[in-house]
Amino acid sequence: MKRSSCSLAISCFLNCVYPISKDLVKKKDKTITFEMLQADPNLYKGKFVILGGSITAVTNLLEGSLIYIYQTPLD
Repeated sequence: MKRSSCSLAISCFLNCVYPISKDLVKKKDKTITFEMLQADPNLYKGKFVILGGSITAVTNLLEGSLIYIYQTPLD
């Protein structure tokens, strides 16, 4: 019983919370696309963007981790 109650509480909490604050969302530059960043990342230094996607794999290296992300548009 405790497990199902805990799972339900966590599920409700996660569905009610924004992963990114509304203040940060207001600061993003909507004109910059993933393709633009990919083509010339240095051109957008100092700009604030929000990208969406799913982590598809993680490779641990000596100097850190390499994270593979499948980019998907945000709505």
